[in-house]
Amino acid sequence: MRIVILFLSCLISAAASVHNLKNFNIEAVDTISSASCSKIVNETVWDGIKTVDSDAYELRWKMIKDKSIIQIFISAQFSNVTWIGFGLSESGGMLGSDIVTVTKLSPDSAAKVADRYAPWTAFPIVQAPPPYPDKDILQDWKLTCSTSSHSYLGAILERAIDTKDNYDRLIQPGEHPVIFAYGSEPSSDINYHGPNRGTTSVDFFNTPITSFPPSDADAKEDFILSPFEMSGTTDQYICQLFDFKSPTRQIVAVEPLYANGQGESFQHHMLVYSCSNVVEISPSASFQHSSVCGSPQLTGRSKEVGDSLLARGSCNTLVYAWALGGKHMVFPDEAGSVIGDEGTRFVVVELHLNDAENKAVNYSLIGAGVRFHTTTKLRIYNASSIAVGDVSLTLGSYFDPVDSQVHKKYNSSDIPGGKEAVHYQSSCVTDCTSTWGGPIRLFASFQHMHGYGRQIWLSHLRPTYDHSLQQYVNTPQPLISYREFWSFAFQLTDVVDSEVFPADQLNLHCVYDTTKADKHGVNFGVHSSTEMCMVFLWYYPARPTVSKMCGSAVGLSFCDASKTPQLPFQPVRDHGDMDTLVPVTAFAKEDQSSLLTKSPLSLPTYAPSPLPTPAAYGYGSRKEMGRQFKVGLAVGGFVALLLVLIAAGLLWRSLYCVESASGDQRKENESVEEGRKNSLELVVDSGDASDG
Repeated sequence: MRIVILFLSCLISAAASVHNLKNFNIEAVDTISSASCSKIVNETVWDGIKTVDSDAYELRWKMIKDKSIIQIFISAQFSNVTWIGFGLSESGGMLGSDIVTVTKLSPDSAAKVADRYAPWTAFPIVQAPPPYPDKDILQDWKLTCSTSSHSYLGAILERAIDTKDNYDRLIQPGEHPVIFAYGSEPSSDINYHGPNRGTTSVDFFNTPITSFPPSDADAKEDFILSPFEMSGTTDQYICQLFDFKSPTRQIVAVEPLYANGQGESFQHHMLVYSCSNVVEISPSASFQHSSVCGSPQLTGRSKEVGDSLLARGSCNTLVYAWALGGKHMVFPDEAGSVIGDEGTRFVVVELHLNDAENKAVNYSLIGAGVRFHTTTKLRIYNASSIAVGDVSLTLGSYFDPVDSQVHKKYNSSDIPGGKEAVHYQSSCVTDCTSTWGGPIRLFASFQHMHGYGRQIWLSHLRPTYDHSLQQYVNTPQPLISYREFWSFAFQLTDVVDSEVFPADQLNLHCVYDTTKADKHGVNFGVHSSTEMCMVFLWYYPARPTVSKMCGSAVGLSFCDASKTPQLPFQPVRDHGDMDTLVPVTAFAKEDQSSLLTKSPLSLPTYAPSPLPTPAAYGYGSRKEMGRQFKVGLAVGGFVALLLVLIAAGLLWRSLYCVESASGDQRKENESVEEGRKNSLELVVDSGDASDG
């Protein structure tokens, strides 16, 4: 009986394992004809259709089964096309994307599908050999059918919205970055796509969105840089001043205007500032022409500087930030950025050009700029911005304790070369936020690093009083913004919703991968070959007491460019705890709701436990945990099947033994019965003899 129970238990375990492993590394091949598939595509009522890449690539989608399953149709029209791909991206780049590919097996109809993912690859990214992107252990995409010809390939696929697979991205309502690619090289698998790839965004749930521009916008103003002849220099910062000659208004939305009508690859990023007094920039500033930022015609200086205007003079209110892959920005319904009054009459557009391959020699930059959508119906709150992090670009340096005028580096370079993960932290400490005079609400975040960046996130710490310890302790709040797979080419402005109170601390974490960098390492600086670590935050209500910048400068924490740094700060550059509380002074509270400026109480200088996410700079991340889970699942399935075989053998042996024992017992019973009969016959014979 126990053997039977063991057998049934093993059978149930094996069935569960087989259910979990039903998609285990199996690439589906379609069996429906091409003509039948085309009919299904045409007869299906799709929720949405999007064409990209000059209509060469098409994506259709539909939610089915109570929106628990997504069905898509992807197709590419291209000479000798042999494969097509579709991916769900974190920010628009390939790294970290959840990808599915369809490969043509024969000219008429047969095709196969492969579920894939793109693991981290260090900068600079070069063409990777097949099978990159890697094939997922669990194949969650199902191929319904495919249709193809010499110059066309399309396929209907479906997948669960949430596959519970750590290598797959959850599909949620709202705009989602999507990548696509296709190739034509003859192969049984995918190959390098070359220029046949791109990025777009899709809301698969067709969520109702606020109209763009907002309904209360009653005017628009374009600030376009005058034509500029690029010199072929690797990095150039181009600036132009504008005079907003209108009464006070509020900016409620901003959108980028691309040079020559398109987002050229050498347009790296753009910052737009509002300025209180243009005379502080240059008494003879010209509003008619764009020029190199820091040039004599812009600053009145005799020497050309050629770097960013960030924090220079009074042009330190950031209105808008854009980088490759970026989009328009819409302010919350209750807030807008003031422009046109005495403090914000002037605007500076700063465009960073990066031409590493000298492709833009004698190229005339025409049409680059920004468009403001404004309203005279002033909203409840005025919005503003603050830059957090290494805004002085000196994160790897410190003041010499003997000579405060001398800057020294912690290492020969700010970021050592040959390292997979070098971590820096720059903090906006409680001594800075304690002067803000009230809480602020963050609604947008623009993180910024360069090519060697790997991960970036902004954590939020709040001092709370522990009565048992009789002191303040550091309480982690939800992360404000986070990019697990940083992409130099795709830097988006994220919508956030976080409230920051006086005495809170903001920690910006930047992780760099220099395994492919020069052996001497990388320094912090304004050029694309150097690195940065900063985040721009938009908030409301605008408070004059909130500094425009908050972070570190030459090893010291500071609250504003106009204030002297006071607190020593050692950056975190190892793989220790991810959130280090900088030694600061906070004000004691009589209760948990009001901040009082009395009874100074020092916060503990310990490092709190690491936050649940992100994991330690890619090590032990969800991707690695997913791999461990799948390996464990595979091993578990194998063990379960082995136990089934063993149980079956034991059961067979048991049944055989029972059968053998039954046969022996029958023979013994027959022998006993025969003996009993013989005995009876003897008794009868003896009786007959006596009677005679």
